[in-house]
Amino acid sequence: VFGGVVGSKSQADDFNKVNALNWWWGGHSDLNAMIDFAKDYMVEANKPGDPLLDNKGGEDGIPNMPKCTGECDTSSDCAAGLRCKQRDGVEQVPGCRGEGISGWDYCYDPEALDSSHGGDGSPNMPKCAGDCDRDSDCEDGLKCFQRNGFTTVPGCSGSGTKDWDYCYDPNGLDSSRGADGSRSMPKCAGDCDKDSDCAGNLKCWERDGFTSVPGCNGIGVKDWDYCYDPVDALPPPLDSSPGVHGSPNMPR
Repeated sequence: VFGGVVGSKSQADDFNKVNALNWWWGGHSDLNAMIDFAKDYMVEANKPGDPLLDNKGGEDGIPNMPKCTGECDTSSDCAAGLRCKQRDGVEQVPGCRGEGISGWDYCYDPEALDSSHGGDGSPNMPKCAGDCDRDSDCEDGLKCFQRNGFTTVPGCSGSGTKDWDYCYDPNGLDSSRGADGSRSMPKCAGDCDKDSDCAGNLKCWERDGFTSVPGCNGIGVKDWDYCYDPVDALPPPLDSSPGVHGSPNMPR
């Protein structure tokens, strides 16, 4: 039956796991209803945009759960760089679609586009939140990224809502160019392999894991390298303004 609806037995098994269902022994004797549900699921799963919430981790979860998977209890249940979204009811999970199971918590990317503020947005929205109309809709230091369709938002992951605009950090790490990068990448963009991948006098900051990149904000993609301005890596200039006697609690 699933061969004509979902595509293959392995996909049918995935369908069962994702929905925490066992059609054959779960009392679902109405075959037509089962097929209709499977069709609706596949239509929704194949829509462009963020992935559907995935329940295959079960109530006890599994180690290193990927994005949009539940049920997690703490961020340590999730893959590197992800966090556990604690929620009530069917609260939206940033970067994921669907309601999931009421009360379940799901792994999410903290830099995922967040549409929970609605089409009118809200004041002082944080990074990667939308829908914004102007820079003043965003927190200080952030700007509103105007886009068409599902254009990638610098420093944010996921697809968000089509044609919505999102707040972003102009100095945030930008992974939108992919693992192979591109030529003449601007400051904070990656993944670079050598200085010549970066524009002008910028250089490629080689890093392990989520090492901070001078002059840039955010965590980016694990082990990716990003373009930076060497000036941002210099120590601050010596400050003699407190005078020969100094002053209490002088900064670096």
